[in-house]
Amino acid sequence: MAEGDTLSEPDDSPKQAAKPSALLQNLARIATQASGAHRKYQNARYGSSLGSASAGKRLTVWTCGCGWTGAAQELRVSAAGLSCPSCQEPEGLRAA
Repeated sequence: MAEGDTLSEPDDSPKQAAKPSALLQNLARIATQASGAHRKYQNARYGSSLGSASAGKRLTVWTCGCGWTGAAQELRVSAAGLSCPSCQEPEGLRAA
């Protein structure tokens, strides 16, 4: 090697803290904005999850020909489908 071609040692001194590059900062900003914009797009297309179902509220009241009225949680589930908890018949159920 020639005298002027010597390699310098890397500067490992802790004096100057490493700062994120401008490219990384821009990418982080873009990613933050993109996730918010994507959420708005999904909410507009598929509906938001801020409705009654997400709050655990009863959405549908069911009635039966036998006179029973109640929430969807009270319906019986069997191999034949949903049935009235009072008369066990699936034919008379209607969403009110």
